[in-house]
Amino acid sequence: MTFELKLRDAHMDGKKEGKAEGRAEGRAEGRVEERALMFRVWKLLQEKVSFPEIALKTDLSLQEVQEIAQGYGIAY
Repeated sequence: MTFELKLRDAHMDGKKEGKAEGRAEGRAEGRVEERALMFRVWKLLQEKVSFPEIALKTDLSLQEVQEIAQGYGIAY
């Protein structure tokens, strides 16, 4: 019986570690994707693409595009 409990504990520990690693990887991937999106918006803003067009190209709302532009100090 003690052996079974040890196996069960080891299994649960492994499961917890796997979940923690998965969450960490997901957060890291999200940050990379967010940076790539911000860079794409920035490039489009530099090219003076209209806010509505940027919203369409990036699947962001017009308000989100305007907020990003404001954050970069870009207004046109």
